[in-house]
Amino acid sequence: MRYIKFGLVFGCLLLSACELNKPNVSKQESAVQSSEMDDNADGSDLSNTVQKNVRKSDTNNFLSYGNSRFDFNMIYPDSFTKEQESDDGDGATFTDKDGIKLLIYGCNNCDEDGEPYSNGKDYMNYLIKLNSKSIIDYYTDGKYCSYTYKNKDGNLVFSASKINDSSIVGFSFIYTEQQKNDVKNYIKPMKSYLENNDTFS
Repeated sequence: MRYIKFGLVFGCLLLSACELNKPNVSKQESAVQSSEMDDNADGSDLSNTVQKNVRKSDTNNFLSYGNSRFDFNMIYPDSFTKEQESDDGDGATFTDKDGIKLLIYGCNNCDEDGEPYSNGKDYMNYLIKLNSKSIIDYYTDGKYCSYTYKNKDGNLVFSASKINDSSIVGFSFIYTEQQKNDVKNYIKPMKSYLENNDTFS
């Protein structure tokens, strides 16, 4: 487990870290009520997973986004509206009424040599090598990693990723300094679900 602070800020999203193919994708959205979610992309029931990994009170106001290309589901706040699905099917963009942007996405798990990353630490080291002057802080634990930086527009970006056998899935929030506390409340249950969910491919 590592936690390091950097003074310089600038950055680019995790979405640029992987080369992606472009198959067709089907879409799925369903309400989460009392910690229950609809079937995930491969048809398995997510309700037990949500109840196990996230407290009921944390998921009462969340919906479920399903991605068929990378075979995963992710919860997101019900105050966010889905804007669009990416053309290549790797994820979707969401926004709320205050302009906070959320991206939920996946990519192939492969490094520059075509080898898969085995854990969050290895993947984070790769991101640090690419953006050593841009990261404010970061965290790794097992197959999970997350980091925060400021983009070229001066907005904060929090990105979290889960390393799986064949894919890397995650989410990113883009927000202002004044919206930091609101986003922290969204991050906590989403981070818990992503970090502890073992049903991803």
